[in-house]
Amino acid sequence: MGIHIDRSDNKCVITCDGEVTQQQVQELRTSFIKTLINVDEVAFDLRNATHADLPLLQLLCSAHRSAARLQKRFVFAGPLPVVLEKAAEEAGYLRQTGCSLDRDSTCLWTAKYNRRAQ
Repeated sequence: MGIHIDRSDNKCVITCDGEVTQQQVQELRTSFIKTLINVDEVAFDLRNATHADLPLLQLLCSAHRSAARLQKRFVFAGPLPVVLEKAAEEAGYLRQTGCSLDRDSTCLWTAKYNRRAQ
């Protein structure tokens, strides 16, 4: 997996390529925390992810909630890969509405972001 961080103004895009599994989630978590401190919006670009597992789903949910608590935006850049949608479906993450912190309706697990739920 490769992690690339592109920052401009108060926005940052964290791009993940290849397999994103438990072994890489800690590195991704560290990148997210460092980035969130310095910007108002963080976007994850997972279009080139080839594998995703439960630790990534947990990290994405936690990242979204952390950003919401800090009144910052957490969004997803580009379409979500089928591997991530499938992992979310298999783990039972899909839902009709986001959690109570989902003020911007950007929850990954809702129909807005998940093509299979539509």
